[in-house]
Amino acid sequence: MPGIWGDRVAEVWAAPGSAGSGVVVGTHSVLTAWHVVAKAEPEGVGGMLLARAVRPHTAVAGWAPMRVVWHDPDWDVAVLTVVNTERRGFQPAAWLAPASPDVTLAGLDMRAEQGCEAVGFPDSSKQTAPDGDTVRQSEHVTGTLLPAGQAKPPVDLGRILPPAWMPFDVDTRTPVSPDLWGGMSGCGVVLPDQRLVGITVHAHAAEPRRLYVVAIEAVAKAAPGLLNALAEAGGRERATVEHRFAADFRDVLKPTSVGADGAPANVGDVGLGEFGVKPADVPKQPTYLPYVCRDLDEELRDAMVDAVNSARLLLVVGASASGKSRSAAEAAKAVLSEYRFLRPQTDRLDRVEKLPRVETKGCLVWLDDVEKFRSTSFPDQVRRLLLAGYAIVATIRRHELERLTPGGDLRDPTGDALTDDGLVHRVDWLLNWTDPELKRLESLVDDRPLIVNARLGTPPSVYAIAGPELRTRARSVQSDDEHPVRKQLIQALQAWHLTGTHTQVDGAILDEILPSDPKRTADEVWEALEFGLTPVITYGRGSRQAMVSEDSRGYVLNDYLIDNLPSPAVGSQVWATAQRHASDYDDVFRIGYAAALIGNRDVAEDCWKPFAARGILAAQFNLGLLLRRANPPDLAGSRHWYAEAAEQGHAPSQTALGDLLRGQDPPDMWGARRWYLKAALQGDKSAQGTLGALLFGWEPPDRIGARRWLGAAAEQGDMTAQLALGYLLEAWSPPDLEGARRWYLAAASQGDEEAAACLLRLEDRA
Repeated sequence: MPGIWGDRVAEVWAAPGSAGSGVVVGTHSVLTAWHVVAKAEPEGVGGMLLARAVRPHTAVAGWAPMRVVWHDPDWDVAVLTVVNTERRGFQPAAWLAPASPDVTLAGLDMRAEQGCEAVGFPDSSKQTAPDGDTVRQSEHVTGTLLPAGQAKPPVDLGRILPPAWMPFDVDTRTPVSPDLWGGMSGCGVVLPDQRLVGITVHAHAAEPRRLYVVAIEAVAKAAPGLLNALAEAGGRERATVEHRFAADFRDVLKPTSVGADGAPANVGDVGLGEFGVKPADVPKQPTYLPYVCRDLDEELRDAMVDAVNSARLLLVVGASASGKSRSAAEAAKAVLSEYRFLRPQTDRLDRVEKLPRVETKGCLVWLDDVEKFRSTSFPDQVRRLLLAGYAIVATIRRHELERLTPGGDLRDPTGDALTDDGLVHRVDWLLNWTDPELKRLESLVDDRPLIVNARLGTPPSVYAIAGPELRTRARSVQSDDEHPVRKQLIQALQAWHLTGTHTQVDGAILDEILPSDPKRTADEVWEALEFGLTPVITYGRGSRQAMVSEDSRGYVLNDYLIDNLPSPAVGSQVWATAQRHASDYDDVFRIGYAAALIGNRDVAEDCWKPFAARGILAAQFNLGLLLRRANPPDLAGSRHWYAEAAEQGHAPSQTALGDLLRGQDPPDMWGARRWYLKAALQGDKSAQGTLGALLFGWEPPDRIGARRWLGAAAEQGDMTAQLALGYLLEAWSPPDLEGARRWYLAAASQGDEEAAACLLRLEDRA
């Protein structure tokens, strides 16, 4: 495409002698300065208005008659269009319609914009031919727009000026006299990306390098008729002034989550689908059912406010189809409606903090299905956003959170972050509905089957997305001997999900992960896919009611099935394919973590070693754990990786290294004590409790140290430390029975039977 200067430069002539410039908009219209054409208006003196498109190195077209279709004298801007009937000997065919896309309008912020461009026809570029004809040549200038310049309304005793304008300082060739800028009025000024931001209306009387420009955005806000005229000129329903950094927003955020102007919309104006809310599939009901208030709504709203005020991420945890995204969206609309809504693409969370801040009350980063944003740097990304003042709300299926936090020693950075009380405020969302909730449902939704199923135990949100029907179909596939490839397809997609990779299954990957079967044909695979992609409800609105969904990246098994079907074994071919097609370096880490969860040491070790060599703490710790638990254990390898992470200050690795040193033969008690102390000083409660117990049994015992560290762990809720501290205080000299009672009670309240017995003994002793 030739671009804006290739075929959208316009030369304007208004009898009896006013020359100017313009920008071709749409196909047959010109945007220019009003003062250039004012005297040629039909009601004016001259009544003749002409324009022509000028294309570089192309024969100049004839003049075409124009008429004014919109103007604003205050802002000195006008829109012209070609006259469609023959007039004074001119033919509409003389007009050269542009081939390039229509002009894109953009706004500015207060930063200086270097590298801006303008093309017009100034008096300084006039040339006289041998026959005496005058040719007004085009002049292409570049320079800097200064939006914060001329902040006060401009004043000139000789003429009425626009309410506001800004300087455009030209870097390239300029006329020897400011008067010779005449004819440049009306030319467009564009950003380096070729979006139009202003119209030139004036030249500085004493400074040849300075022109003055009215901003398109300012005119559009003050005179909305401009956008209507431009939309009509381009044959569009509406014209929009894009945000200066629209391209950046579209690059980082989900394209559908930004407004027509390319900027993030306010939370209150965002559609429910952008929050990750799944449309309902209930006959004769709206796409999104009326919201039924849940019993925990007020608690959720309070938690959202508290999370924002305490600079923590709000994490809403619930089962698949529990309605957590809808309830969280309704809460956000209620308490954060004036915030800007930022929903990043899953691989671009790290770029959000680099986006320009839009002037607003605040910004809400929305992470629906937060596990999709997993990376080794996720905790740091979240902390930076929170420190920068962003609010963050995330949702996650309970099944996925359990995979990230399996309850053992295995560490995932994202899982660690999501279970950090100092970083996260967690709210658990219930799947099943209470009687009061069901009564509210009956008053709002007129669908008998939905209500009956809700009363029989199927939560409305599950019913609305066809969950039970999906599960029934998936189970029927397991026993379908006539179509064995259907079962192979579902199990292959299940296995692929279990590898933890974020890469989606395309046709090539599917061929690799389907089990080897020489009898299987391509037609059978295609039939299985068609079956999987077919909605279970014929009136459904899309693939969310199907076992398999498809987008531009590939095939994905329905979330509801992932959470509710038995998990298949993951074969070596699937692991190898996942590693080979990993989307990025972090994807390899995720695959290693998934392999370790299932017990595949070889894959986990293969994935993690490159990360450990790069100094990634989670990989070093996990490798240490993996090698320590190997059969037979590789204690030297385990000690090496624990030490690598411990030296970087990683408290869990320091604690693990202490355990390893204390358990070796012979034990290195001083080495263990050293590493426990380092971890304890960082607040690691496991290290604190272990160090306290170690000091209590030291020779000679360090009772003061033991009391300090057992107390620190007990305050963090460590049940073992609470019980041990109770024993220590009971044996203190003199005994601290009240302190002992306090900690026995704390441990007993967590279910420690020995602590409960100690409480009874203290009562008898009293």
